[in-house]
Formats: sequence, C-alpha cells, structure tokens
Amino acid sequence: MIGKRISPDKDLEYLLGNTDSKGRDRISEVVGGGNLRVIMHMRKYAQRYKEPSLTYVYREKRPLSEIGGIEFEEHLKECILETFFPGFDHEDFYYLFIRHHNPGRSYELNFYTLCMANNRQFTPYLHRRDIKAHKLMGKMLHQENPKLSDPSNKKKLLSASARLGEKGKELYSDVCRLSFDGIEKGIVRTRDNLFGILKREGMEIPRQGKDYFTVKRGDTRIRLKGPAAEKTFDIVNADLRQSDEVDYRKLWEAENKRRHDIMKSRYKHLNERNIKDYEREDKQEQRHATHIGRHVGSIKGEYEKPDW
Repeated sequence: MIGKRISPDKDLEYLLGNTDSKGRDRISEVVGGGNLRVIMHMRKYAQRYKEPSLTYVYREKRPLSEIGGIEFEEHLKECILETFFPGFDHEDFYYLFIRHHNPGRSYELNFYTLCMANNRQFTPYLHRRDIKAHKLMGKMLHQENPKLSDPSNKKKLLSASARLGEKGKELYSDVCRLSFDGIEKGIVRTRDNLFGILKREGMEIPRQGKDYFTVKRGDTRIRLKGPAAEKTFDIVNADLRQSDEVDYRKLWEAENKRRHDIMKSRYKHLNERNIKDYEREDKQEQRHATHIGRHVGSIKGEYEKPDW
C-alpha cells in the first residue's frame, strides 16, 4: 500500500465530489470521522492558518474485498489516526475518511484533517519530524498483510519533480534503467557512482543539490528527486527492501512515542480541555459516526437543517 500527501485544488470539494483528477466518474463515500457540517463550519476558522488542512491518500491496486474488506479498512483507519495523532485523544481533532470507488476497482482511502485542535493551530505532519513514522506504518501493514503492495519498492529510488513530455519520459526511463542495472551489478553504491554511469552514457549533470540533481541529454533536461538523488545516498544503508526479521510494529510504536513527546511539548494546548458546548455536541456525533457510509457527491447543502 502506498501512502502519500496530496494537495488537490479545492481539497474537500474534490474529495467529496464524484469526478477524479482525470475527469472520470467515480463515487466518493464518507466512511469515518466527524460530523461533516461541523467540520465545514470549523474549516472557516482554520483558514487563518498558513496550512488550514491536510490530505493524505492511501492507494492499493487491488480492490478492498481482496485485501481484507471492511475489517482491514477499520484497522487501517486506526493506524492512520495513531500515526497522525500519536497518543492523543482522536476526538479532539477534526478529520474525515473518504473512500473513492475508482473505475478500475482499485482501493483508495483519503484522510482529510483540519490543522487545528482545541481552537488553536496544530500541524499533524512535518516531513522531517513525521516521515519516518509514516514509512514504518506502511511497512508494518505490509508485514501484517502480505497481499498489500510493498511500500519499499525500489522503483521509487528516483522520481521526476515535474510532469514530463515524451522526450522527458524517455530520458527518465533510461536513467532509471541505468541506475537499477548498476545497483544489481554492484556498480552503483553512491550518487557519485550513478553520476559516473550517466556521464559515460553521454548525459550531463548541470545541477545538483543535497536532495536532487538535474540530468541533461541534448535539448532535454529533467530534475530528479528520491533516495538515490540525495547527496548522502549509500546503497549499504539504503532502505530498498523490507526485512522479515524486523518487527515494524514495534518500531512504529516506538517512533510514535517519540513524536508524542515532541508534539506534547510543542502544542501544550493538546492537553487542555477547553471545548465549547457546540464542540461537545460534535464529539458525541463523532462517536455515533453520523455521516459514515454516506455517498456525498458534493458539499452543497451541508448547512441545511437535517430532517430528523
């Protein structure tokens, strides 16, 4: 299973809509989280922050029925919440789980959360602080459910930082092929080794940074990122394959404990209980999951008084 952060335009409108990023029809369904009307209301207050909300998507090529069904999805949701809000009461946060029923029946679960808690700012994801926990969660899930795609697939060693044209795709494919072949043969052990192979193949490296490099061939150039693009890349320490001898759940729990202590110190208001009356009502509604299983289609009309 592959999890990554995304930033869709009009985030919640897109997530709850019935059209994917390629313009194809697909149904969206809220399968967990808080009361949608309350989250929409609180979203106005989150706009005052530099980062009002965050969206993370979890994708698997197989349909949900082939990877454990609803039981697996419930387990996945608990793992996601514990990764984003380690050791804290999940009901103190405003979040939604939205499943997309894709045309090819592939599984997709979107996690949307406001970057606030107890009426103050809270940033649930900082790359440098949190990426390790997210990677460990992916490995833990794969270890516990081998039917899932391996998140340590070495094809992710290099990735293009922008959309590529035909010539760019061809150059990217050649760079990946040369890097994979070099690793398999034991020739590529560091980024400098990779540069040497690319230069021997007639390519140039006009720019390089601590976590990227640019490749040029003729009038085509592409910028690459990923583990193999980092200056400190070393095949000995590279995280290319998942080990059956490692207890990833234990590592994930230890990493979450470390992050809990950091967040607790940074966001002291997470320990407070200054919840207003209307928020208390929402907490009760969250426990009853009033919107779970609802095919939303859009957020229009969410402020209308419901008929009950």
